[in-house]
Amino acid sequence: MYLIVSIIILIISFYLFKKAAGTLDIRQINMCSFVFYMMFFFVFVGSIRLLYYYNDLFYYLYDTKEDTIFFGWLVVMYTFLMLPAGMILAQKIFKIKSMKFLLNKYGYTKIQEDQFGKYIKHVLFLFSLVSGITVIYIFYLLGSYNPLLNLMSGVTDYTLLYQQRKTTSSNLLDSRFLSNMVTQIASYSAVMFYVAYVYWRKTNKISDQLWFIGIGFFAILNAVYSIAKGPIIYLILGFFLLHVMIKGKIKISHIVYIVFISLFLTILLFIFFQGYLRDPEQYYESYAVFEVLYRSIEERVFVGQVVNYFNVLEIFPYLQPYLWLSTTGQIIHDIAGLTYFEDYGVILMSYVDPLGYEIGTAGHATTFFMGEAWANFGFLGILIAPFYVGFFIQTINIFFLKAPKTPIYLASYVYITLNIPILTAFKGFYYPAWLFQYFVLISVLFIMAYILNGSGVKNENNPSSS
Repeated sequence: MYLIVSIIILIISFYLFKKAAGTLDIRQINMCSFVFYMMFFFVFVGSIRLLYYYNDLFYYLYDTKEDTIFFGWLVVMYTFLMLPAGMILAQKIFKIKSMKFLLNKYGYTKIQEDQFGKYIKHVLFLFSLVSGITVIYIFYLLGSYNPLLNLMSGVTDYTLLYQQRKTTSSNLLDSRFLSNMVTQIASYSAVMFYVAYVYWRKTNKISDQLWFIGIGFFAILNAVYSIAKGPIIYLILGFFLLHVMIKGKIKISHIVYIVFISLFLTILLFIFFQGYLRDPEQYYESYAVFEVLYRSIEERVFVGQVVNYFNVLEIFPYLQPYLWLSTTGQIIHDIAGLTYFEDYGVILMSYVDPLGYEIGTAGHATTFFMGEAWANFGFLGILIAPFYVGFFIQTINIFFLKAPKTPIYLASYVYITLNIPILTAFKGFYYPAWLFQYFVLISVLFIMAYILNGSGVKNENNPSSS
């Protein structure tokens, strides 16, 4: 019965998402269709598995009752209807008659010159240097606490490595704000990686190719130094999306190639990060490494990302009160003299992994955005969040599809698509500091290009001034 209802909801959701995205053809993947596929694999499938295989998967749950699983499943079904509905409302408000037409028009438009021509290119190249140097600076700050270098040097204490992995994200400097700023600037090396690639595709110049290779080295280094497998996979996935946005539509053979590369890289990183290279005998025990890899991927994709959502439903508000706005912006709370709490992910981890939480290896628990919507706002969050999130995503999508098809806008579209917190947090939608920071950065880069452009025009008109 539950499966039949789920399939009916999925069919309706598929139709609504198709209308909102323009198409769900993987060869024309875009921001809205990307959200659909991520939600389907990481949330929809997992919620049904937990509903049907509750007893087999119980060890993932924090004493979560079957009634809670059922309620959570209902909310997932509701989300799959309201999320595309919010997207369609945004489409209507911005008077877009056909998203498919808008998507095709953008896809088949040639790459355009940026507004400030060579000046914005110079600024972007300069910022590439800054982001690359920042990656080096992170390695300097980590010193002997760098998990990647320690793993390569032969450290096999994985408790220590995961403790160091947590340090890489939050404790680089005495100030948490400065630590976050440093890691954020380093993460923008991925944007510059995409920008350099678009310029190379557009001009076919050796200088742009060297730029692409150089910043690519730092972007990859930034993606792997924490020994997490996700960032490098997302970096590759970004090129898949970038190709689609550049060409309008790609061949199935290209998709197969990207999937193959991603799987191969996942296997390679898993073998290296888990230390199997130091114990080759494990390869001969019924291919144990591949069995573990398969289980890890299956659990991560189809169970791991959604299981904490059900844990949140069980813990809030029965063991922890609703958080409301107490987790929104520590600086704001400090200025206003209000009490600030760690967000739901930290609190949740203290329940699901108390030992890891105590010794510092647990990190931050995440689940799709409805988990935080419930932890913060209860039933009000559940009712409003999916519709609002859909509207939010479609607004950004339309903005970029109507913007000029330039290298910086293309790279920004890909970066924002990959970083939409659909699988991690609701706060990132009603308090989108991550998006604000990015737009501030882009604005600063354009202002610098504007200044250089004005200076260049002035010097050209007054050659004697030089």
